[in-house]
Amino acid sequence: MIAETQPENSPPHLLERWIDKLPYQLLLLERLHLPEDFPFDYGPRSLEALEARLLEVEGSVQGSPKQEELVESAMAYLGEVLLGVAGGEWGWHARPVDGLPGQPVVCPDPELELSPVAPMLLISYARRVRTGTAFAEELARLRTAVAVRQEEIPGWQPVKDHRPHVDPRAVQPEEPVLSAWLAERREAHPAWAQDAFDGAWRWNFHPGTLDWLEAVVRQRFATVVEFDAARDEPFVQGACWYLGEVIRRNKGAVWQYIPYDPAAEPGAPGSREHPWTEVPFVDQPDKRVGGAAIPVECLRALLLGTVSRISGRGWGVGVRLVPWVVGI
Repeated sequence: MIAETQPENSPPHLLERWIDKLPYQLLLLERLHLPEDFPFDYGPRSLEALEARLLEVEGSVQGSPKQEELVESAMAYLGEVLLGVAGGEWGWHARPVDGLPGQPVVCPDPELELSPVAPMLLISYARRVRTGTAFAEELARLRTAVAVRQEEIPGWQPVKDHRPHVDPRAVQPEEPVLSAWLAERREAHPAWAQDAFDGAWRWNFHPGTLDWLEAVVRQRFATVVEFDAARDEPFVQGACWYLGEVIRRNKGAVWQYIPYDPAAEPGAPGSREHPWTEVPFVDQPDKRVGGAAIPVECLRALLLGTVSRISGRGWGVGVRLVPWVVGI
């Protein structure tokens, strides 16, 4: 049976497109539209700050593309915070609004028996009443509903539909291959540092030392072909471990490893075709919109001379290591 293709403006298609854009919208909000001191932690204080920000910029950029971009990103963040309290999932309300074919809505856990919440309408309401408390009041309403349900069923918790690249991810179980590789690299590090830069004293895992790492990689290899030929040799493996350790220690990441799974679908994690299979990588699984990177591919990209996307979760790598890692 051939699956039917959904029309461009059908609710399922529009919902899928919205969900696919969530990681980008959240990253855009954090990196472009909010001040550096914004508490981007999906907590109640962040909603107060977000509402204040929307009210602050409303008059200065009224109707501009920048304001529309801010509102759309704020809708994504607001909805994710509400889902974090009430559980449930994103849905799509098909009724046209402001010339648009509907809008995304938050559908709380069905056991709460609550109507969907439209973040766009909640933002419009906040701008109309200008109390600065509209988001907090909605959050309190959902928390009350959850508390009532928990009184009825002790231990009950709302269930949120997990969204890859948005929700925190579970850490991969410990893999013997990764454990052995990490132990080998730690033991070999002093000798590697001596060989790489004539002394281990420089290699203190500070992001600034990546300038030296970049320099020695470029000194050793003139082309990607040369790098690939030495991929499994001690120098490259040591460089991969050092880069990953800098990220782990400075960015709250963890080492991960996905073993080969003969039952995995082609292209899925664990398959031969997937770039993350059977290669050590670093990840931020406990962070929403966290990053992940394969150190060996990051080092390889230095020799390409172009910007290369290493992860769909927000980390990229260009021709410099230090700005990239510091900016994660």
